[in-house]
Amino acid sequence: MQRSLSIWIVPPPDLRWRLESFVARRGEGPAFTPHVTLVGDLRSDPAETLAAVHGVASTVLPLSIRFEGIETGTSFFRSVFLRVQPTAELLRAHRASCEALGVTPNQDFDPHLSLAYGHVSTAELAVLQRQVHRREIPGSRFRADALTVAHAASTVPIAKWVEIETIAPGGSS
Repeated sequence: MQRSLSIWIVPPPDLRWRLESFVARRGEGPAFTPHVTLVGDLRSDPAETLAAVHGVASTVLPLSIRFEGIETGTSFFRSVFLRVQPTAELLRAHRASCEALGVTPNQDFDPHLSLAYGHVSTAELAVLQRQVHRREIPGSRFRADALTVAHAASTVPIAKWVEIETIAPGGSS
C-alpha cells in the first residue's frame, strides 16, 4: 500500500531539543519535528522505501550539516527557516536517495530546516531571530549519522506526521 512519505535528516538529540523550543507553536501550523528534507512528497510503499533508504544510508552517511543563517519566505512550509549549506556531499545524498527511490532529483533542491510554518507576525519573527542568534545556531554544524523515513508530505496534515524509522548505516537506530 502506498503512503505519502519523506526522507529527513533529523538533528541529534541535543540540537533537536534546542530547535524544538523554536518550533513549538510558532506561526499558523502546529509543532513539528525539526528536520532537513532530503526527499519529500513521495508516494511509495513504506517497505520498499525503507529498503531503499537502508541501502542509501550506507553510502551517503555521515553528512556534515551547516546552518548558514535564518531567513524568511512566502510559502507556508518556508515562512521562517534556517538555510542549510548545500555542500557537494549533501547534494550527492539527495541525488543518490532520489535514484534509489526511483524519482527524479529536484534540480532546485534547496536544503533548509523550517522553524515555523504559516504566517509569523513581525514581532514574533524578531523575537525568534534574536533567540536563534543568541543560541549561536547560524554557523553551527551537526553530524548526520542517520536518515529518517517519515509519513509526512505537503498533502498530509502536519499533526499526523509520524517518524516511521530512523536508519543508520548497518541498521536502524
